[in-house]
Amino acid sequence: MRRYDHPELLDQPDLPEEELRGSLLDIQKVNRYLLGKWVILHHLKRLRETMPQKDSLTILDIGTGSADIPQAIMKWGKGMMTQMRVIGLDFHAKVITFAREEVKQSQSIIFVRGDALALPFANQSVDVATAALLLHHRPEERVIDFLREIDRVTRFGFIVNDLIRSPIAYGVIWMLTRLFTRNRLTRHDGPLSVLRAYTPREYQEMIGKTALQGLHLYTYPFYRVALVRKKQ
Repeated sequence: MRRYDHPELLDQPDLPEEELRGSLLDIQKVNRYLLGKWVILHHLKRLRETMPQKDSLTILDIGTGSADIPQAIMKWGKGMMTQMRVIGLDFHAKVITFAREEVKQSQSIIFVRGDALALPFANQSVDVATAALLLHHRPEERVIDFLREIDRVTRFGFIVNDLIRSPIAYGVIWMLTRLFTRNRLTRHDGPLSVLRAYTPREYQEMIGKTALQGLHLYTYPFYRVALVRKKQ
């Protein structure tokens, strides 16, 4: 199944606000029910076990969308003997506005507008970085650039979660977007996201081209994949 690289509607700058919000809420459901959120938290817990004990922990979430991942991270960190801070980064101003409304008055989640390929952070300035459903928006050479860039800003490692391209995954997502949402963006972008995603073999080839030691590929049900690096 060849990769079909056409732009998604969600990437357009001037979308109607109601449609944009509806699409972001649909992505929340995808992350909740199709293991996206679980994959991030699962590997974050494993990374935390390998890190030195610290009084504070700073996590950067790239392409944060409606901030469902930052909120899940804060919930996971509740009760830990560590002060948690999460930075949500997104390129779209309207998306950041919606994310701020979603987290309400949380002082532990802050938002920054920026480009994932040119992160506005110094080298090793955050402990861990995460990203969900971001890789399939970019061609192979940009995926490699992004993995190097996310590695640059982290001290202990990163977790990148995305989709696997498959005819079955395409059929399932096409059906789900017709059954459970009327949002025009979701119905268009959901199946297209699968067509724009990569196969495990393609992900593995890109990992090799990054030359990053300790960067590993994990596959999960619901056609999910995680690229995880634990820095020694």
